[in-house]
Amino acid sequence: MRFKALSLLILSVLSKNVWGAIDSATSNTESGSFGPGIMLGEPTGINLKYWTSYSNALNFGLTYSSGNSLAFLGDWLWHFPGAFTSIKHSRFLNELVPYVGLGGLISEVTNSSAALGIRIPVGVEFLPKHPPLGVFLEIAPGMTLLPGIGGFLQADIGIRYYL
Repeated sequence: MRFKALSLLILSVLSKNVWGAIDSATSNTESGSFGPGIMLGEPTGINLKYWTSYSNALNFGLTYSSGNSLAFLGDWLWHFPGAFTSIKHSRFLNELVPYVGLGGLISEVTNSSAALGIRIPVGVEFLPKHPPLGVFLEIAPGMTLLPGIGGFLQADIGIRYYL
């Protein structure tokens, strides 16, 4: 129970401090730089993405894993817009934006303890001009550091609505 309250507190503080500190965010989307959404897979949960520039974004998630654990994740993402522009006559491929990132997670191990880890998300997001959606597919290998060292692999598909 304490872990769930701590996760919500961390998400609240980060949303106010990090997003409030970034003044001039631009986005790959036409409508806005903030995209709440959902992610399905391992783990499943809510997802928030905030574009800090044309090619960088912060990504947060409050998720539930099949191992019956709640986790909070946060990533810094580097995007490569225009990676597929050399392919002529394909509007769909030109709207695909690949990315790579570096992040961390805090996960509930038991009701009274937590695990700390790192993750490297790699994915692609479909960003059409209209409607203001982002549909993404991501794989994230990672490693827990505390309370013990171990590896994991996460994979998700998701959707965001950009405001």
